[in-house]
Amino acid sequence: LRSLLRLHERLQPPRLRQPQARVPPHAGEARRKRRRKCDDRLRKHTGRLLLCRRRDGDAYYFNWLLNIPAAQQQPFQVNHQSVAALRLSRQLPRHELIAELRRAFSAIVTGNVNENGIRMIEAHGPFELASEGDLIKALDDLLGQFVRQGRMKLLGEYRPCYRVVSIG
Repeated sequence: LRSLLRLHERLQPPRLRQPQARVPPHAGEARRKRRRKCDDRLRKHTGRLLLCRRRDGDAYYFNWLLNIPAAQQQPFQVNHQSVAALRLSRQLPRHELIAELRRAFSAIVTGNVNENGIRMIEAHGPFELASEGDLIKALDDLLGQFVRQGRMKLLGEYRPCYRVVSIG
């Protein structure tokens, strides 16, 4: 599972990472080189994945050995208490931190889009996301990037439905 998580991190689309300089459309040769480099990297990682699947006796077309704990399969009921109870800490095992971050993003989407979530924000104020200083700064930077890119703008000017709080 760790190798799949690392592979997933490496293969994230560039738009979710820090913005990089884009290759102009007229620079065809540079674009081809970049695409070839990405294809080679993907081919290398796919080969590793196939070797692992062969070694473990798993099917190539479906990950039968993948085990997702039942707690991570449950829907997250978004409310101010459940969001405040999120444990966003680098001390957690990586898979638990990822699950907690998924819940935090679910709360943000609910507060921005869901009618019930919007009413909760209007009645009780923004959700509070509490975490360690460096992790919450990275999360706040990412969310700020989404706002600047217009990816969280719904109707009119975007007002965040969350507030970040550092706990250490």
